[in-house]
Amino acid sequence: MARAAYPLHGFTGNVFSFGEGTVNDWIPVVFTDGIGVDDSLGILALALFLGCVLAGRIVGPFAISRWGRVRVLLVLVPLVIVGSLLVVCGGGYLPFLGVALWGLGGSLGIPIAVSAAADDPNKAPARLSVVSTISFSSFLWGPLLVGFLGDNVGVRQALLAVTVMAGLAMGLLPATKVRS
Repeated sequence: MARAAYPLHGFTGNVFSFGEGTVNDWIPVVFTDGIGVDDSLGILALALFLGCVLAGRIVGPFAISRWGRVRVLLVLVPLVIVGSLLVVCGGGYLPFLGVALWGLGGSLGIPIAVSAAADDPNKAPARLSVVSTISFSSFLWGPLLVGFLGDNVGVRQALLAVTVMAGLAMGLLPATKVRS
């Protein structure tokens, strides 16, 4: 299992970097064009997301030390799902709550995937290169996919692609368990 698990780390990292790249590129547009707020509030939504990612990455190592990678991700991935659904479906202040939950939920996915790939020191360089290539490539294709979907269904609704990917990732979280 340990030998075959590292591509799953790449997929897990891919899901989180897909979500993060999508927010970086599309959230201001979603808030201004899809939700109808002022441009400054669209930028505030992005700043709120990035602030929550930062907070999660600061506090995250303490949580991982206490509860482990899988348990932490079992809490964080649902935050991505709920957060993205609030952005897509919520009205009033709920999309802002959604980007905050999304940022916190997505904060540790990439670091945990990379960490899990490096568990075996003998194979870490090869595994890290594979996981990094798989996961960070989604910073390129993720926003393009959302843009393509957005042309057909609207950018706000296209964010459901992140929700679907996060749901798929829930089944792969045990692959991030620490291996000896």
